[in-house]
Amino acid sequence: MTKNIKKNPKSIFITFNQTNDLFCCGLHNGFKIINCDPFEEKLNRTFQETGISKIEILNRSNVMVFVGDGTSTNFPLTKVFLWDDYVYKCILKLEHDEDVLGVKINLEYIFTVTKIKHIFIIQKQEEQFIQLKHIQI
Repeated sequence: MTKNIKKNPKSIFITFNQTNDLFCCGLHNGFKIINCDPFEEKLNRTFQETGISKIEILNRSNVMVFVGDGTSTNFPLTKVFLWDDYVYKCILKLEHDEDVLGVKINLEYIFTVTKIKHIFIIQKQEEQFIQLKHIQI
């Protein structure tokens, strides 16, 4: 069964970017970025250790934010990763005490929602990210 997943990845999560001209697919073994018009794959990343349960791309840039699927200790459901595909690495990790249920990104902020209904707002200020707000709902 695992070999089939590696050969034919299954979607876990799909979302459009802010301008709705491309979308991200979180897969059991990585992620894909697909352009809408013309309909074509723009980027395909495969990870050996884990899949991606949540993913958002910043506009049409090389920056995205994602959450692993929890199958690996390196990519738990409690961490948010800010990924720069230009340098092909994680440039920021945000660790929470609870599973992350949702994540969004824009030019200024990263928003995360956790399992016990906490919202964290992270803001970029002078090339650093700081926690701006924590809201419990």
